[in-house]
This record gives sequence, C-alpha cells and structure tokens, in this order.
Amino acid sequence: MIVPKELKELKQWVNANKGNKLPMAGTTPASVANPSTWLTFDEALANVELGINDYLGFVFNDNGIIGIDLDGGDDHHEVFDSDGFLTEKAIEVLEQTQSFSEVSISGRGIHIYVKGELPFSGSNNRKHVEIYKIGRFFIFTGNVLIFDKIVENQKGIDFVIKKHFQKTERDSKTNRIKKPIIYEPVREFKDGKLIVTYPPIVQGSRNMCLTSLAGQLHYAGATPETIYHKLLEVNKIACTPPITRAEIETIVESVTRYKR
Repeated sequence: MIVPKELKELKQWVNANKGNKLPMAGTTPASVANPSTWLTFDEALANVELGINDYLGFVFNDNGIIGIDLDGGDDHHEVFDSDGFLTEKAIEVLEQTQSFSEVSISGRGIHIYVKGELPFSGSNNRKHVEIYKIGRFFIFTGNVLIFDKIVENQKGIDFVIKKHFQKTERDSKTNRIKKPIIYEPVREFKDGKLIVTYPPIVQGSRNMCLTSLAGQLHYAGATPETIYHKLLEVNKIACTPPITRAEIETIVESVTRYKR
C-alpha cells in the first residue's frame, strides 16, 4: 500500500467496514461533517491492523485536495474493459490529471487525488464520474495505478469539470459554474451520542435536496425501502410544504436504479 505524504500527515482519516460504507472511527460512528470524529492515519491504520475495521477512508475537507471517482458502471466496464484494460474515458482523465491514482476496493473503479480548487462542493454526474472537495470520503486502498504522487493540476481539474460536469454545473444565462445542491444532515455528538438533525428545505429545492439525500443513502448501502422511509421522514419534518409520496417514490426509483 502506498500512501502519499500529503494525505498521511492530515488528520482526515476514518474507517469503513465491508457491506457498509458509513464512516467509522473504530467502533464509533464518524461523520464527514464533524472533524472531531476523524483520526490520524496511524490511528485509522491501527484499527484495520487490529481487525476492528476493514478499510481506511480519507475525508475531503476543502483544503486543496480534490477527489475524483471513476466508477465501473452498470456493466462494470466504464473504467476497465472486459479484457482488463483501461477504457478511453479513464485514460483521458488520468492523462489530464496525472496525479495519485488508486484502484477502488471493488477493483472496478479508480480514485484520483489531485491538488487544486473546485468551484462547488462536489457532484455526481450520474454517468459514473464524481468529484468532491468536502463532505465526502473515499475508501482508501493505496493500490496505485500509474501515478503515485499527488500533484497540483488545476488544468486537469478544469478539464474534468468541463468534460463531465459542464451540462449540469453551468448556468445557462451566465455560463458560470454554479454550485449544485448537496443536502447535508447535521451530525453532532452530544453526551456521547450521535444526534442527527435535518435543516429546513424551502419550496424550489425540495426535490433536489431529497434526491441528494437519497443518493448519499444509496451509495452508503441503504436499501430502497430504507431510503423511501427516510425521505418520508425528512419530507415531513424539513420540507415546506412537503412534496407528495408519488414524488418521493419517483426520486427513490430514479436514484436506486444506478449501481453503487
């Protein structure tokens, strides 16, 4: 396993377990929104070596390191073809970024870590490419693919945005990149307990916020039924006014048809 010095020195590590992509700190739940729940690299590694957790995880915290996730897709061949060779899409992104890259835990995807700036928090283009600067974590493998050092490459980041996110991230009138809606529950530890609250959602952003939440739950391993009931709960307590059950069913069906 190869770990870049830039990542190893940051206290932005968590753990994760098989069958559950939720962040952990040993046996304690962690949160990508709460730095007090994060670990040093050595602490997270010790949890894996002791068998407490299965994986390491690196949390992005808006401090100059951008994460790009190329997912294998429904047929598992978005990144590696049926012969195990990189696809043109994957090669293009790797050539443009030229920064630390690792094969994902599934063996079908790639994570890229590159220095630079992102003009929005992060996004999933629903076409097997994700990019984040804060509020997400990648399960870290250290299984290097081509590039073993993190470099600064704003040009490469801009290329990925333009090629894979331009249609969804640019305002049609101003042509400026606009921040997508990523709805984040607020997680706080009080008296040793994890308290989760849901910020108010106003009319005009209800569908987008609930879709964002559904996507997070789906990629964390939740079942469609669990996602549906959670959306019903959040819709009731946070949306003004609530959307219909039919709309929630549509959101769940739309999000869960994508492979994790």
